[in-house]
Amino acid sequence: MRVRAFAIYGFFLLLFAVAADCVLGKLSMRAGDRSFRVAHPFYHHTLLPNQSATPLWGGRRYTMHTNSIGFRDEEATQIDPQSPVQRTLLIGDSMVEGLGMEYSNTVAGLLAARGRARGVEVLNAASVSYSPKLYDLKTRWLVEHEKLAFQRLIVFLDISDIQDETNYEAFVPRERIGWLAAGAAWWRRHALSWQIVERFALGRSGIDNRFKRDADIHVWMDSVDAYRNATSNPEAGRWEWTYDDAVYAAWGARGLALAEANMSRLAAFCREHGIEMTLVVYPSPFQIFANDLDSRQVKAWKVFSERERVGFVNLFPAFIDARVAGPDLVYQRYFIPDDVHWNEAGNALVADWIDAAAIGPRQP
Repeated sequence: MRVRAFAIYGFFLLLFAVAADCVLGKLSMRAGDRSFRVAHPFYHHTLLPNQSATPLWGGRRYTMHTNSIGFRDEEATQIDPQSPVQRTLLIGDSMVEGLGMEYSNTVAGLLAARGRARGVEVLNAASVSYSPKLYDLKTRWLVEHEKLAFQRLIVFLDISDIQDETNYEAFVPRERIGWLAAGAAWWRRHALSWQIVERFALGRSGIDNRFKRDADIHVWMDSVDAYRNATSNPEAGRWEWTYDDAVYAAWGARGLALAEANMSRLAAFCREHGIEMTLVVYPSPFQIFANDLDSRQVKAWKVFSERERVGFVNLFPAFIDARVAGPDLVYQRYFIPDDVHWNEAGNALVADWIDAAAIGPRQP
């Protein structure tokens, strides 16, 4: 009897501890941050469908809605996967998801508004920290499992994608997630204990998207010894691999090779399904201040697009332009302060440059 009583008390004590852990986790969680992000067994991570939240990014609180497929959208709306309307799918990382921006001011939101006037629906499959491996896997999942019909795919290739490719190299896609993994994923999304483990024991505080414009930028950018020490900084050279030979030799070449292989698979998949594919490359502030116009990023993907016979849009000249009075002015005009993400003007600039590739010519 005593053993049974202890077992019952232990069970209720554990139940209380789990409940308290989750309640405290909810109270301490950054507003909206984990309410709509979730792991995915086949393409690593995604957004939950039919969500509404008000997350905070860079001091900006903004509205976040996801539609019935789990894409960021103007509102939590129902999407017909087999709609007969001409459709363009955008995919990329946090730049295209639109961190810190109201959806109407993002590249996807701006193109969606223009597309409606031309009979084209624009959907946004982007999410933070995506890269070519996940672009390929998610596109396959959407076509084969979600039965999503679309005629154009616009892939935004970020500078940070190359390091992310090395991070995702060991990820193995699965059709479904086991109950143990599902429970662990639920715990990570809700529990205070995991937030403590993640931040203090594992030292994870999220990707560093800061850009110190007000510092002596050239001295700061050229002092890369700390970035090259991957044991003290796992994001070593995340933004500098295009112009720093040491960073490129350390992991950049490997990441680029992985990215090209995954994009080749995606290009072949699109040809097989009659989907028109276009690549878009653009600089981060690091490339702008380094005047990295003839960039490794541009060269590699231009050659790739010619070989794979896919569209190619180079936005480096849009941001690195000799007619503009210096990189500092470009940064102030087009980026969120102290961040690598576009502000409203930056999103509008990108939308203008890719307008025809994404939704076709304007109607007369």
